[in-house]
Amino acid sequence: MSPVPHPSPATHQCLTPTSPGRFFAASQLKLFLAYIILNYELKPEIDGHRPPNKFFAYVRIPDISVGVMFRERKDRKQSFANSLIPVERD
Repeated sequence: MSPVPHPSPATHQCLTPTSPGRFFAASQLKLFLAYIILNYELKPEIDGHRPPNKFFAYVRIPDISVGVMFRERKDRKQSFANSLIPVERD
Protein backbone atom coordinates (compact mmCIF):
# COMPACT_ATOMS: atom_id res chain seq x y z
CA MET A 1 0.00 0.00 0.00
CA SER A 2 1.49 3.34 -1.06
CA PRO A 3 1.09 6.42 1.09
CA VAL A 4 -1.42 9.01 -0.10
CA PRO A 5 0.33 12.27 -1.00
CA HIS A 6 -0.86 15.22 1.01
CA PRO A 7 0.27 18.83 1.02
CA SER A 8 2.87 19.61 3.60
CA PRO A 9 2.59 22.75 5.76
CA ALA A 10 5.59 24.24 3.94
CA THR A 11 3.67 24.38 0.65
CA HIS A 12 0.64 26.17 2.08
CA GLN A 13 -0.14 29.52 0.44
CA CYS A 14 0.17 31.49 3.68
CA LEU A 15 3.67 30.20 4.29
CA THR A 16 5.10 30.74 0.81
CA PRO A 17 6.92 33.99 0.04
CA THR A 18 4.65 36.56 -1.55
CA SER A 19 5.41 39.03 -4.28
CA PRO A 20 7.53 41.99 -3.19
CA GLY A 21 5.36 44.13 -5.47
CA ARG A 22 2.80 44.48 -2.72
CA PHE A 23 5.26 46.61 -0.73
CA PHE A 24 5.84 48.82 -3.77
CA ALA A 25 2.08 49.16 -4.29
CA ALA A 26 1.56 50.06 -0.62
CA SER A 27 4.26 52.75 -0.75
CA GLN A 28 2.80 54.20 -3.97
CA LEU A 29 -0.66 54.44 -2.39
CA LYS A 30 0.82 56.20 0.65
CA LEU A 31 2.62 58.70 -1.58
CA PHE A 32 -0.57 59.35 -3.56
CA LEU A 33 -2.60 59.92 -0.39
CA ALA A 34 0.06 62.26 1.05
CA TYR A 35 0.10 64.25 -2.21
CA ILE A 36 -3.70 64.66 -2.15
CA ILE A 37 -3.73 65.71 1.52
CA LEU A 38 -0.91 68.24 1.10
CA ASN A 39 -2.14 69.85 -2.12
CA TYR A 40 -5.95 69.75 -1.98
CA GLU A 41 -8.73 70.68 0.41
CA LEU A 42 -11.37 67.99 0.86
CA LYS A 43 -14.90 68.27 2.19
CA PRO A 44 -18.16 66.35 1.86
CA GLU A 45 -20.86 67.65 -0.49
CA ILE A 46 -23.18 68.16 2.49
CA ASP A 47 -22.33 71.58 3.91
CA GLY A 48 -22.14 72.32 7.60
CA HIS A 49 -21.90 68.86 9.11
CA ARG A 50 -20.44 65.41 8.76
CA PRO A 51 -22.68 62.92 6.92
CA PRO A 52 -24.42 60.43 9.21
CA ASN A 53 -22.92 56.96 9.63
CA LYS A 54 -24.41 53.77 8.23
CA PHE A 55 -24.55 50.59 10.28
CA PHE A 56 -23.77 47.16 8.85
CA ALA A 57 -24.09 44.34 11.39
CA TYR A 58 -21.84 45.49 14.26
CA VAL A 59 -19.77 47.86 12.12
CA ARG A 60 -20.27 51.61 11.74
CA ILE A 61 -19.16 52.93 8.33
CA PRO A 62 -19.33 56.36 6.65
CA ASP A 63 -22.10 56.99 4.14
CA ILE A 64 -20.56 56.16 0.74
CA SER A 65 -23.37 57.83 -1.23
CA VAL A 66 -22.10 61.30 -0.25
CA GLY A 67 -19.56 62.73 -2.67
CA VAL A 68 -16.32 64.48 -1.81
CA MET A 69 -15.38 67.90 -3.20
CA PHE A 70 -11.76 68.69 -4.02
CA ARG A 71 -10.23 72.14 -4.26
CA GLU A 72 -6.63 73.09 -4.82
CA ARG A 73 -5.07 74.67 -1.75
CA LYS A 74 -4.39 78.39 -2.03
CA ASP A 75 -1.15 77.99 -0.09
CA ARG A 76 0.05 75.17 -2.35
CA LYS A 77 3.81 75.43 -2.66
CA GLN A 78 5.67 74.71 -5.87
CA SER A 79 7.79 71.59 -5.51
CA PHE A 80 9.46 69.14 -7.85
CA ALA A 81 6.50 66.74 -7.59
CA ASN A 82 4.05 69.55 -8.33
CA SER A 83 6.07 70.72 -11.33
CA LEU A 84 5.61 67.32 -12.99
CA ILE A 85 1.83 67.71 -13.06
CA PRO A 86 0.43 70.39 -15.36
CA VAL A 87 -1.99 72.70 -13.57
CA GLU A 88 -4.30 75.08 -15.40
CA ARG A 89 -4.55 78.45 -13.68
CA ASP A 90 -7.55 80.76 -14.09
